[in-house]
Amino acid sequence: MSDIVRQTYVISDLHLGGVYPENAGAPAPGGATDRGFRICTHAADITQFINALAAKPPENPSIELIVNGDLVDFLAERDPDTGHFTSFNFKQVTAHKKFDAIVQRDQQIFDALSRFLARGHRLVILLGNHDIELTMPAVRSALAKAVGAGRGTDYEFVPGGEAYLVGDALIEHGNRYDKWNMVDHEQLQRVAVSLSRLQPVVEGCFTPPPGSDMVSKILNPIKENYKFVDLLKPETGAVLPLILTLEPGFAGIAAKVALIAARLGDAVRVAAGLPPLAPGAALGSDISSGGGMGGGSFGSDISSGGFDAPAGVTNTPQVSAEDQALNALLAEHLGADAHEVHSVLATNAPKVGSDISTFGDFIDRKFGFIKLLISSGTDYTSRLGALHAVFSSLQGDKTFDEGVETAKEYMDAATALASNGIKHVVFGHTHMAKRIPLPSGGFYLNSGTWADVMQFPSEVLSGPHDPSFAALGDFVKKLVTGDFSSYALFRPTYVRLDLAADGSVTPALCRYADPKDV
Repeated sequence: MSDIVRQTYVISDLHLGGVYPENAGAPAPGGATDRGFRICTHAADITQFINALAAKPPENPSIELIVNGDLVDFLAERDPDTGHFTSFNFKQVTAHKKFDAIVQRDQQIFDALSRFLARGHRLVILLGNHDIELTMPAVRSALAKAVGAGRGTDYEFVPGGEAYLVGDALIEHGNRYDKWNMVDHEQLQRVAVSLSRLQPVVEGCFTPPPGSDMVSKILNPIKENYKFVDLLKPETGAVLPLILTLEPGFAGIAAKVALIAARLGDAVRVAAGLPPLAPGAALGSDISSGGGMGGGSFGSDISSGGFDAPAGVTNTPQVSAEDQALNALLAEHLGADAHEVHSVLATNAPKVGSDISTFGDFIDRKFGFIKLLISSGTDYTSRLGALHAVFSSLQGDKTFDEGVETAKEYMDAATALASNGIKHVVFGHTHMAKRIPLPSGGFYLNSGTWADVMQFPSEVLSGPHDPSFAALGDFVKKLVTGDFSSYALFRPTYVRLDLAADGSVTPALCRYADPKDV
């Protein structure tokens, strides 16, 4: 291999956004640590890392930093005018205000990026799924200004869903292969086109991913009581059974989100260049007439009878499409254990889809887990069987193993992408750092996250499926009372790509510990 001409550092999923606690570092009631509304609590470490890169000589080799999506988190920001959370900001002025608030809170990070560029290094920023408002012209300009990009600086913002190439390595965020968080960039670009002409944008001309709806309509409101929920990333259907077990009153909204995800059907197959499955061919397949992403098929209405009912669930015309979507989701993620969550819903929730017609309707939270804990004489242990099932479906003993990708869709996508001269593939999005060999002879790498992640204790995951299991009960109590600091992990990782003069790349997955070792 020839001499290294460039060193590229790839980080992702910083998730800068959300208010800090009013008394940072002070204990919250009950002894728990007050996190504010943030999943990124390590701005100082991020700043140190960027400063360490900035201090490197700009040549021999040249230095490039790629932020591979979710630099900022618009979903963690309340609307400055209404105080509400939204899945997407259709008003450019609102998105601009949110971005300014994020920069002001974490100014030290953006100052570090400015120093990095001023030093003569190259900065590249890709879109994720929590920061798609950066597509808006005014917000994109504000980003460039915040990082000090100007005449003479080497800065690139990669638009839309484009990937970025470094030699024989391909870099992209990875949400393209997650139907819950896939972004329709054609719709999004039409929003940007209108805004660039100062033309009004009609709400509904862009449909945010169902994962964004889950965050803004379910996770953010439920976070008031359960501070750990947004440490479970990414936002997919696997999280919904846990939410329903904790707060059955969210069943109606959860069903609507499940229906949105089901409508996407085979969008991931189409994105990969594969034909959609035939309507009704399999659970979760595209059941619209056209299938795929383009035109009217992406997000089109579900036709009657499109779902195959999961085992034990009768598929009848009287069961709403929302009921069927949620039942299918529970069966997909929990299998035979789906009955545990169905039992919770049957006992504690209104009929799914029967009385919650729109997002934002009143949610009856009297059957929430916190209510059970503090109500004298209430037996909360009856819900532990369901909690054991959903914890096991969310995390297995290989979830945090850097040599194993437990989400098949990302491994399949990386394998397919490693062709036509591409040898290595780098994703972010999942918040799980990975380095796994590919048939191409290269590697699939995931840059992980610089936000916190939640790791369930092994004794809870591997213990007996018994509602009286003491370890599970103790763990759940800690989660719902906010005393989970020992389970919230900070595992700052990055990918380094050494580019040779012949275009070949040597990749490495690295863990940040000390700036002198970068």
